[in-house]
Amino acid sequence: TGPRRALAGGGVVTEEQSNSRTYPLTAAQASIWASQELHPDAPLYNMAFLFELGGDVDEAAFASAFASLVEEADALRTVFRVTGGEGEAVVLPHDGFVLPVIDLSGAADPQREAAEWARARSSVLLDTSERTFDSALLRLGHGRYAWFLLQHHLCTDAWTFTVLFRRMEQLYLAATGRPADAVELNAFSRYVAFEASQRDDADRTAGVPTPGRAPVPLEIYGRRHRDTSTMNERESITLSGWTSRQLDELARSPGVRALTPDLSTFQVVATAMYAWLHRVSDQSSITIGLPVHNRTRPEFRTTAGLFMEVYPCTIDVEADDTFATLHAKVRQASMEVLRSARPGASNTAEARAVSTVFNFIQGEFGTFAGINCSATWVHSDHVDGLHQLRVQAHDFDATGRLQFDFDGSSDTFDAQTRASMPHHFVRVVDAMLADWEAPIGSVDLLEEEERALIDTAVN
Repeated sequence: TGPRRALAGGGVVTEEQSNSRTYPLTAAQASIWASQELHPDAPLYNMAFLFELGGDVDEAAFASAFASLVEEADALRTVFRVTGGEGEAVVLPHDGFVLPVIDLSGAADPQREAAEWARARSSVLLDTSERTFDSALLRLGHGRYAWFLLQHHLCTDAWTFTVLFRRMEQLYLAATGRPADAVELNAFSRYVAFEASQRDDADRTAGVPTPGRAPVPLEIYGRRHRDTSTMNERESITLSGWTSRQLDELARSPGVRALTPDLSTFQVVATAMYAWLHRVSDQSSITIGLPVHNRTRPEFRTTAGLFMEVYPCTIDVEADDTFATLHAKVRQASMEVLRSARPGASNTAEARAVSTVFNFIQGEFGTFAGINCSATWVHSDHVDGLHQLRVQAHDFDATGRLQFDFDGSSDTFDAQTRASMPHHFVRVVDAMLADWEAPIGSVDLLEEEERALIDTAVN
């Protein structure tokens, strides 16, 4: 029945017998629910951010604003319970959570102490039958704070964090007597109804299904992945400003530019990702799970909840492919995924056959109520055991420089291999920017010592 150990954090969930609302799990929630059930004691779906605020914060107003946010966002009041052997979502009418203020200002290095506190907190198991979030305001010193926000993936995705961040900002402005946007968040229940209608339409118009090609398991760096553990470690790298600008320029060039700037950049970066995976696996058929945000209506862009679904995208890489010819394949295949990806259309079994996921995230945070803010995505050191590698690309602080987080299975990859992944990938990016028409097989990825280590592992 899922995790049963709750986080401390203030408040007690109120009894909601007469006023709660229930709904069946969406397609994305059902997939995550099934994965969590297989690993009930692992925090593999904890998503957490630490927002460092470089300015004075009115602690009472901040706590009041967060209480208002919980009352307004049904995703923060949603829990998951079992009825008749099936999981269902329950939206509670109220939540008694009281935002704690934790004083770390006395630490020798408050910023480091906050990062370690957030890392430890993000690894604590949530009891999703009682509450699906955790939060705290950390006092780091005079004019220095950090806001910690964690949610279970059943109720959130990366875009949702930007929605909650922006709404929290407006509620805090109002709580401090400043002008603020009074428009409330939309209810996630509207998306649930929309997804159900999309599914019904698909059922009425569906013909004979054509089975897709089963993904070929990737043996990255010669390692065969086995679903033995959810333990996972993150290695990150941030592109230089020059490299990021060159990527943007390439994405805007004739013959490369897509319908939107974000889609253009995604397809260029995905080209480098497929090329890198081809090179480090020595496989021709490369399948990556591509998350699709599903926020197809304007109101969904200001709704908190889990919208994202993962779809497999397979590309056959030929020996003589250049970055340009590979990009043409990526463009065609990714557009096919987007065209077929209607809300609720993802298949749990199909998604779980994918062992490598690439998530290109468009959300940004920026300043908070006029205060400089730096956002850190806190890794819980766990992911779905079926995933040997998840790569997240983002620029949460709107710096103009993409950051890549490589989350690699601790069982599949040793520390040296995990550490080498971001650097090898950047070598592919650099080669692509240097010569768009270069064969991807010509890229010099490895030093001789690295090549010897990989040959030994393969053999």
